[in-house]
Amino acid sequence: MPDSRRETGLAAEKASVEYLETLGFQILERNYRKRYGEIDIIARKGNCIHFIEIKSRRSPSEFEPMESWGEEQRQRFILLAEGYLAEHAGSVEGDRIDVSLDFMGVEFGVCGDVISVELIEDAFRPE
Repeated sequence: MPDSRRETGLAAEKASVEYLETLGFQILERNYRKRYGEIDIIARKGNCIHFIEIKSRRSPSEFEPMESWGEEQRQRFILLAEGYLAEHAGSVEGDRIDVSLDFMGVEFGVCGDVISVELIEDAFRPE
């Protein structure tokens, strides 16, 4: 298992990118940052832009990775996605672009091996 939170995060991000690419996603950005937060991955598949939050856990664990993503974090995530879309309005090709706010959970075994990668598309919708 990676030693630090940063190393764990990088390993989870790497596993997520590899998984997304096998599904046909084009990675547009990694670690899109603003002063109030970060989006782990921004990807495109067809006419949909996917904003993806990644959470990881070590196995065994009593909680699901998505449980660690609180309401305040979700609201910041929405603001970040809106900001990205505003910044890139002229560079997004296509007549109609859909948006998906997604979540990825990566589970590591006790030896640091990736046990599972799960993508939940449209994990939540803002109200």
